[in-house]
Amino acid sequence: MKLSYNWLGDYIDLSDIEAKEVMRRLTLTSCEIESVSEDFSYLEDVHVARIISIEKHPNADKLNICKVQSRSNELQIICGASNVKLDMLVALAPIGTKLIKTEEASQNSNILEIRKAKIRGIESFGMICSANELGLSMISDPFCSTIDGVLDLSLLAHTLEKTGLFDLSDLKLGRALNDIFPLKDFIFDVDNKSITHRADLWSHFGFAREISAIFNKSLRYDPLDYKPKQTNNRLSKKAIHIEKGAALAYHGISLSNIAIKPAPLWMQCRLLSIGQRPINNVVDVSNYIMFDIGQPNHAFDACNFKEDSISICLAKKNLKNQSFTALDEIERDIPPESILIYDGLPEKSQLIALGGVIGGLSSGISQDTNEIFIESATFPRSNIRKTISNLNLRTDAAQRFEKGQDPAQVIPALYRFSQLLKESCPDLQTGLLCGSTIEKAKNNKISIDLTFIQKRLGFAISNKKVESILEALGFKLVSSISKSKLKEEQISFSITVPTYRSQYDVSIAEDIVEELGRFYGYDNIAPVAPYQELKPAIINSKSQLLRQIRDYLVFSLECNETYNYSFVPAKYNLFWNKQSIPLKNPTPEHRDELRLSLLPGLLEQANSNQHRFNELRLFEIGHIYWQNKTTDFKNQIRSDNSNPNDNHEEEIRLAFVYMSEQNFTNTNALNGEALPMLSLLLYLRQKMEAFFSIILKNNFRCVSLAEDNINSEVMEEYLPALHPQASLLFESCQDFKSPQIFASIGVLHPSWEKEFNLKRSAIIFDLNFDALYRNVLDLGKAKNYKTPSVYPSSNFEISLLLPLDLGTHIPVELIKKMHIAEVESVCYLKEYQGNPLPVDKKSVSYKILCSRDDRTLEGNELQTILDRIVTHLGRSGFALRT
Repeated sequence: MKLSYNWLGDYIDLSDIEAKEVMRRLTLTSCEIESVSEDFSYLEDVHVARIISIEKHPNADKLNICKVQSRSNELQIICGASNVKLDMLVALAPIGTKLIKTEEASQNSNILEIRKAKIRGIESFGMICSANELGLSMISDPFCSTIDGVLDLSLLAHTLEKTGLFDLSDLKLGRALNDIFPLKDFIFDVDNKSITHRADLWSHFGFAREISAIFNKSLRYDPLDYKPKQTNNRLSKKAIHIEKGAALAYHGISLSNIAIKPAPLWMQCRLLSIGQRPINNVVDVSNYIMFDIGQPNHAFDACNFKEDSISICLAKKNLKNQSFTALDEIERDIPPESILIYDGLPEKSQLIALGGVIGGLSSGISQDTNEIFIESATFPRSNIRKTISNLNLRTDAAQRFEKGQDPAQVIPALYRFSQLLKESCPDLQTGLLCGSTIEKAKNNKISIDLTFIQKRLGFAISNKKVESILEALGFKLVSSISKSKLKEEQISFSITVPTYRSQYDVSIAEDIVEELGRFYGYDNIAPVAPYQELKPAIINSKSQLLRQIRDYLVFSLECNETYNYSFVPAKYNLFWNKQSIPLKNPTPEHRDELRLSLLPGLLEQANSNQHRFNELRLFEIGHIYWQNKTTDFKNQIRSDNSNPNDNHEEEIRLAFVYMSEQNFTNTNALNGEALPMLSLLLYLRQKMEAFFSIILKNNFRCVSLAEDNINSEVMEEYLPALHPQASLLFESCQDFKSPQIFASIGVLHPSWEKEFNLKRSAIIFDLNFDALYRNVLDLGKAKNYKTPSVYPSSNFEISLLLPLDLGTHIPVELIKKMHIAEVESVCYLKEYQGNPLPVDKKSVSYKILCSRDDRTLEGNELQTILDRIVTHLGRSGFALRT
C-alpha cells in the first residue's frame, strides 16, 4: 500500500517532521515502511512560458524554431511538435532540469537532464514538454487531448475553468508547474503483510491517527464527523433486505443533480500520487474515500435500477452454472457463500454486484448519469476471503473487507461522499439514509493491572506513562487503586477500546501490553539475558544418521540435494501397490495426491535439467504417505473428534538419480555394449556398501532383485522403477535368518525412461530410512561390543569364478559360516566380465581381513586360513580364477 505525505498532512501538521523520520518511527512502532520516494520534484523547475514567435527550421522540415518568454527572459527552443502555435502557454524545462523518464520514453536511464544542444546547426536552450514527458498524461487526458504534442496549458486551463475547478489567473508566466499541479510529494511504500491485523491502518486517516500518537500531535479534524445540513425527501429511498449472515451493516443514499466531469485537480493529483488513475468525479470520489478513511463503497447508476428495494444474500452452496459479468467485462462463475447484491428480490431481479469484491457491468457510471445510489457496508470477512480466493480476484475494496471493517464507518462514509462530490457538483441533492446495521460497532472492555503489564514487558513502567500512551491511541481508561493482602497498593485499569481497534485487533490484556511495548519503544528496552540453567542439547540419533547420510552423498558421491512438492499427479502413484491419499483442494489442480515415492519428482527434475548438464547427481530426503487399507478418504465422513493422523501412514525415504553422460538403449539385452552402465552400477553399489558397512557394522548383504526368494511385497515396492536384470537390494539382519529389505539400487526401467522422456540412461537408488534406522537401533541394543585389537590386521584378496546369474553375496555367507575366529570381515571388491573369461562366467574379487587380539598373525597362519577358505569354496563349486 502507498501513502502520500501530503495527504497525511491534511490531518496532522507534519511541517516540522521530515518524511524519513516519519518512515523511521512508523517502522519502529507500527509497521514496516519499505521505502520512501520523492515524486514529481522536477515540476519545481518546469515553468509556464508563452510562445512569442515560430519559424521553420532551415535544415529540417519537421522542426520549428520557437522563441518562448518565461519570467523576464526569452529563450530559443527547437521543437518538433505539430501543435505549437503563437501565444500558446506551454511547460518549459530550462537547461539543468532533470526529468523522470516514463516507461514509454526510455528503457534505459531513468533521468533525462536538459542540456544546451545544437540541432541541425541551430542552438536550443531547453525543451517544451509534452504531458507524457512530465508524467501528467493521466490528468490532462480527461480534459483535452494533448498526448500527440506538447502540453497546451492554455487549452487545459480553459477546459478546467469551464468545470469551475480552475482559475486562469494561476497561469502566470514563470510560475512553477508544481504550484498548478500539486504533485510534489513523498510516497511511503508500506509492507502490506505487516498491517494484515490492523484494518484501521488501510487508509490515510488511519495512519494519521497513528502518527498523531507517535509524535504527540493533535489531529486537525475528523473526516468522519460530517452530516449534510439538508436532505431531499423526494429522492427515492431503497428498502434494504439483508439475509442472515450476509452483512454486518448495509446503508445507502441517493444523490441527484450530478454532472459527470473530471474530479477537482487536487483530488486527481492525490489519487495519481498513490498510483490510481483518475477517471471522473464520481469514481474518483469513491476511490478517494476508500484510500482516505478506509471504507470501500460503490456508486450505482440509479437509472439502471428497476426495483425500489435491494437484497443482500449469500450464494447457496449447491449453486451451479450461475455466472456474473463484472465491471471489468469478464464473466465469472459465482463461488458458493459469496455475497450477492440484487436489484429487488433475488428470485425475480438481476444481480448487480458481488458484495465487497466488485460491481456488476450494469452498475457502472456513464457520461449521462444524473442520479446515483451510493452503498456503504461491512461484510463478513470470511465470506470475502473465500470469494476472492475462488475467483483469484483481489480488488482494493476486497483487500480491506477481508481484514474486517469497522461498522461505525459505514454511515459517515456516505456523508463524506456527498461532501466531496458537492465540490464538483454544486447543485447536488442528498436523499435520506436507508439500510440497517445488523451488528453494531464494538467497544471492547479490558481490565488489566500495572503489575501484569510490568511483568509482561519485563521492565517498570509508571501508571502515568500507561495512561498517556493509551489515551494518545484513542483508548479510554479509568484507573483505580486497591490494596493486596500484603497491604501493597495495586493500580488497575478499566480500558475501553475504540471501535476501529475492537473488531479483530485489541480484545485481550496481552494486546494492551503489546500497544504499550511498541509505543514505549522496543529499541528502548534494554536486552537482558534470561536467567535459565543451560543444559546440553539432547542428541537426536535419527537426525544424526540423516546428516551422516546427507554428508556422504554430498562429499563422497558429489550429489546435489533437491526438494520437490509432496503433491504429485495421480498417474505417478499408480505404479505402487499402496492406496494414495487424495487432496481436497489441490493447488495446482494436476497435483492432486500425496506422493508414494520420491522418484517421480527427481525424474521430473532430471528431465528438465538433462539438456543443461552432461551428468546429473540429484538426491532428496523427504516423506511419503499412504492410506491405511481400512480407511477410505474419499468417502469417509469424519466426526468432529476424529484425528486425521490416525488414517494414514508415512515414512522417511531417501532417493537419488544418477544420470550418466551417455545413453545405453540396449540394457534390455545386457550384452557387452551395456558394460559401461553396469560398471557404473557396480561402482555405486561399492560406494553404498562401504557406507552401510560402517553404519550396520557389516550386518547386511546385497542380493539381486531377480532372485526367486525375494518377498512379493518387496517386489511390489521396488520393482516398478527398476530394471529387473540390473538391480540390487540391500537387506539387513544380524543373523540373516529374518532379512529386512531397506534399500535398492539399479538401472532405471526403460518404461520409466519413456514416461519421463529421459534422453539418457539413469541409475536410481531408493532407501527406506525408517527401516535403516530401526536396524541401526537394533544393532545398538545388542551387546556385541568387542575391544579393538592393539595388534595390526592382515588381509588378502581372492578372485572367484561365478555364474553370471549368481548373487555375489553367496561366497561371503559361506566364508562367514566357517566361523574362523581370525576372520574379521569379508568385503566385496569388484567384478569383471568378458575376454578371456567364458561367456557364462564372471570374476568376482573379495577382500578378507584377519586379526587376533593377543598377537600379530604370521605368514604361515595366514596361508593356512587362505587354504581352508579356498578348499571350502572349491567344494561348494566356487573355484579360484586362474
